[in-house]
Order: sequence, then structure tokens, then C-alpha cells
Amino acid sequence: MIDDDIILNNNSIENLFKSYKLYPKAISARRVYKMNFDKDWMLKSFHFWDRDYRSENKPKFSLFAIHGAGALFPPNTLNITDDFIFHFKKVINVDDFIIKYFELKENLKTVYVNNSIKYSPLNSSIYEKYNELFTISPNENQLAEDFGKKYNITIYNNIIKEKVVILNDTKEYFLNNINTNKITNDTLLVSMTSYPARIYGITEVFLSLLQQSADISSYQCFLTLAKEEFINGERDLPLDIQKLISNGWIKIIWYHNIYSHKKIIPIIQNYFDNDILIVDDDVLRTYNFIEVFQKEHKMYPTDIICGNFANYFDNKIELNRLNGYKGYKCGAFNIVPNIIFQTARPANGFGGVLYPKYTFSDKRFFNESLFMNISPTSDELWQYSFLIIENKILRQTSIIIDNSINFVNNSQKMEESLHKVNKNKYSLINKDLINFFPEYKINTLERQKKIIVSLSSTKHRLKELNLVLESIFNNTMKPSKIVLTICKKDSDFLTAYLKEMIKNKRIELILTDTNLKSHNKYFEVMKKYRDYAIITIDDYIIYRNNLIETLYNSYIKNPNCIHAMLVHKIMIKNNKILPFNKWLKNYSFELNPSFYLFPISEGGILFPPNILNITDDNINEIYKCLPSEEIYIKYLSRKRNIKIVWSPNKILEESKDLVSQSKKPYKRNKKDYLFNDTILNIFPII
Repeated sequence: MIDDDIILNNNSIENLFKSYKLYPKAISARRVYKMNFDKDWMLKSFHFWDRDYRSENKPKFSLFAIHGAGALFPPNTLNITDDFIFHFKKVINVDDFIIKYFELKENLKTVYVNNSIKYSPLNSSIYEKYNELFTISPNENQLAEDFGKKYNITIYNNIIKEKVVILNDTKEYFLNNINTNKITNDTLLVSMTSYPARIYGITEVFLSLLQQSADISSYQCFLTLAKEEFINGERDLPLDIQKLISNGWIKIIWYHNIYSHKKIIPIIQNYFDNDILIVDDDVLRTYNFIEVFQKEHKMYPTDIICGNFANYFDNKIELNRLNGYKGYKCGAFNIVPNIIFQTARPANGFGGVLYPKYTFSDKRFFNESLFMNISPTSDELWQYSFLIIENKILRQTSIIIDNSINFVNNSQKMEESLHKVNKNKYSLINKDLINFFPEYKINTLERQKKIIVSLSSTKHRLKELNLVLESIFNNTMKPSKIVLTICKKDSDFLTAYLKEMIKNKRIELILTDTNLKSHNKYFEVMKKYRDYAIITIDDYIIYRNNLIETLYNSYIKNPNCIHAMLVHKIMIKNNKILPFNKWLKNYSFELNPSFYLFPISEGGILFPPNILNITDDNINEIYKCLPSEEIYIKYLSRKRNIKIVWSPNKILEESKDLVSQSKKPYKRNKKDYLFNDTILNIFPII
């Protein structure tokens, strides 16, 4: 590929071909820029990239090809489909970004081909604009492959934080082309409502929803408005919105005024057999927004997929800030990917929520006299209460989109903004919901107490397991179930006591072919019971009778953290982790969630539902960290942006070690320290 104003040297094609022979799976390019990143591995703007980079001749994901100067694509490199062509039309002035986007999607590297040409500068402003549109940063694995030997990449990288820019090409395309797509039962309906004070900001919001990586035929945008607020109908709307409606890109529903409930009630009544994604009218959406929800919904078709959670309800069903105390910096980077919340309220339109078809089957949900009397200004609490009543699973997206930088200017400062209207009303509305719907309260408390106690064991320890289990049976708070995981080859060593407990369903037995040693206590049970909180314990400790209650009380205060009865504090010096034996052991001076706390398995650890998102993909890493599940858990928690909480207790004074009373479980020998330091070099935890 070359531009029509480029004159090649007589050996240019030969050099490109040699590069192709050497690297047959990479894009060979005569001109490249090097993408640069900030300290948090977020891609810097185009202005800060290394221009005409010539210092690297190995294939890299972080090299950006200027294809017009001459580039060779191996056969069948890019999957050119209608999806590719549709996006290409929107950025027809600059092909480099859309090509790079699909290169990374196909996991293709770029390699620089040596040449001595001095190139004229590019139009930086145009490239800067397109840089803001496309998410072309390499993913975590690609970054690690490029920089892993030089840098420690330990952050969770699936975060999209980009300022949305609406391109003139995009606007012209949708204003001048007719939507010929038909709505079927497979079409995702993207629903929004608005009112006169905000109506002139929705043009950009809708254009951002049309300027998406998702196939435009797979979704349809809807706008529901109150007839009383727009007495002249469509003539009261911005001209560009009128045009988008007439071209079919937006479907409009006229309804009477039920405030923010307009974004969901009318569209379900009209399209009961469709999945619905609700969004607010004051947030511009990043390029991958709809695709993120579609992919999650495909994996979890019955779950409620949420882009963000705002608050959670404690065991008194009182509203609390999810991401910290008042004044604490809350935002997208406090979010844990894939986590399942039992009693956290989605930030509905702000983060986006995808409701699968038939989510709301309770007829009371559609009773207008009810919701206009109990919750007139909060569609969020109304929807949330029925999700709890109908016992739905609320799941955070695996890719986090930081929407906080893409508000329509001044939208949150308007006096009519529901953010301001509801600020002091949420608690009152919630109390009314509790009083009117008893099952809302009952289900809330039951969901919070969906807790499994899980342990694993081996043939040598099964004979004393009855003492451990009895200590759990005697806890003041009872778990939903107790699960024991052992290897199949050890099943012949089950005692009569254990067989009786299994037969009477007092404990559940999981047999596994894979010996993951101490990792067995969480691995199988977390895969099987994703919507339960899991407490892991060891098979040689007699636990105090308040173990479950202590961890539960800690969990309901911080439902997006891991909770441990026993922790060490990781010590840092000169930005490096000190050896394990230099850490502060059995640390009890930190009551706030922290990245610097290290959970110790013997004390008991509570994991909120699906917080680690354990799958079979974890097995290869587990084998590298086989004797220490604690380090692997800490590695995963830091990678997934999860803080650790110490649950205040007296476990050190009162727990009993069945293996040896003289060797307490929280003591480590020198060999343990050396082993942990070795593993820490493989699995960075800070």
C-alpha cells in the first residue's frame, strides 16, 4: 500500500518483501510512529508520540504505521467485512487509525523497515482528532509483550478513558443517509429520554451512539418525549434531531409525562421481546460503548449488565456510597470488573444498563399510579427494587468505561437535573419501597447472606476434618452451604463422618481431576457459584464461632473488596517491595480498604460474588504459583483493582491449629519467606 504522491526507491519493494519473509505475520512499514504511554499505561495523545521512529526493527504492537509511505500486508491480514467498511466510511480522510484499530483487534504487530527517506510532517491536528476517537491502545497482553521485560505492567488495563469527539464525517453520514435496517427481536434497543432544558444537548449524545464500533444494524436508538413538554411535536426539537428521526436513525415515542420513567416504561410496552440498553441524555458515549454491552450480554444472556454502580444497601437496607466515604474520590477506577453485586444499585443511565428481554415480568412494575406515587423522580430505585424482588443477577461489565469526562457541558448544574432533585430523596423513596413491597426487604437481606464456606483437603487430613467442620456448624451465623473440594484419587479416604455429612447434605462434595493444591479451596467453587460470596478456610484450623458473622459485617460495608481476618502489611522502600520477611505481620492498624494489605488464608477470607472472575484460563498461572494461593489471590486482586480489608477480630489469640499447637498458622519459616520472594518476582502484587 502506498499513497499516490509517494516515489519509492528502487529497492523499496525488495526491502518490504525481505521484512515480510522475516516476519510473515506482521505489517511491514517504511514509516512508523512510536505510541507512548503515561505512568498508568494510558495511551498519550498523538502529539506526544515519537515521530518517524527508527530505533526498533522488531515487530511491536506499539508501533503505528503511516501506511501511505509504503506498507506490506501479509495475505488475509485484515478481515475486511461490511463492519470494517462501515467504520472506514466514517473516517475516510485518515485510514491509518481504523487500520490500526483492526490490526490490534486481529492481534497483529507492526515492524519498521529500514530506509533513509526524510518525510514531510503530517497534519498533526487531523491525526490528533482521530486519535481521540479510536481506542487503539494495545491491550494488557499486547503491552506486556512489548514492554514486559523492561517494565512491570500490573494494572488492570481494560479501562476506556477517552474524550469523545464527534467527527464531521460521522455527522454528515447520518444526516445524509437513510437507515434501511429493520427492527427484529434480535435488535438491541438503546433508549433515552429528555426534557426541554436539555434537548439541545442530545444531538451530540445521539451522534456518539451512532458513531460506534458495533454493527449499526444490530441496534436502534430510541427517544421518548412527553407530549406536554413539546406541544409542537418534532418541530420543537433541534433540526439535526429532526433529520436523524426522518432518516430513521432515531425512533421517537411520544408519551405523557412520567419523568425519567419515560426511558424504560413506554419502550418495554412497545417492544416487550427486545433487549433494552438505557442511557442518559447528558453523557457522550465512547466508540466501544455499545459493543461492550453486546459482548457481555452474549456471554451472560440473563444477567443485568451494568456499566457502573453508584450505591449499595447495607443490612439495614440503608443507602451508602459504594466507592468510599463522603469526600473520597469516587469514579471509574474504583470499579471492579465482572463483579456481581447482590444489593448495589446501578447508576442506570450514567453508566448504561442492559436489561435482557422479559427482565420485568411483575405487572406492578408497569403500574403508573404506583411508581408515580412511590418513586416519581427516581426510575433508578424503581427498577432496582424490582430487580431485587425478581432476584436478578446484577453484573459489572468486564471492560470499564470512565464516563465522567464525557458529560454534556453544564448538564449536571441544571436545577432540574435529577442528580440534584433526588440528592436528598433517595433514602425517603427507598423507605417507601420497603414499606410497600415486603419482598424487597426480605430478598435484600437474603441476597446479602448468600455465603458459601469453602475448603479443600487431602487424604492425610480428612480424618481430622470433622473438628474443623463442627467449628463452622457452631458459628452464630450459618452459611448457605459448606463445600469441600478434594481430588478424585483421595475420595477413598473419606471418613464415615464425612460420608454422613455429604449424604445428609450438610456439606457438598466437589471432586476434581486437577490437583491445584491449596488453590482447590476457591477454584472450583468460584466457577460453580458465581453469585455467592465465598469464604475460604483452611482444613486444620478450629475457627471461632463468629468467623462468618465478622466477615459478613465487614463485607456489607465494602462489597467490592476482599475481606480477611488475618493480614500482613506489604512494605515498600524506594518504590520497591521489600522481601517478605520485612513485611509487618499480623497487621491490625488499618481499618480502611488498602492495596497494601496482604490476606492470609488461615484466618479465613471472604470474596464477594465473582470478584476474581475465576475461569479455566487461570490454570496456567496457578501452576506457576502452586504452593501459595495467597500470592496469586493478591496478584489477581491488584490486577483487577480490588482492595483488601482487614476484618477486626481476635483470631490470633483464640484460633487453634490442629496440625501443631506450637506452630501457629500465621508463623512462617525461612524457607517460606524465600519461596514467597521468588514467586513475587513472577507475580507482581503492587
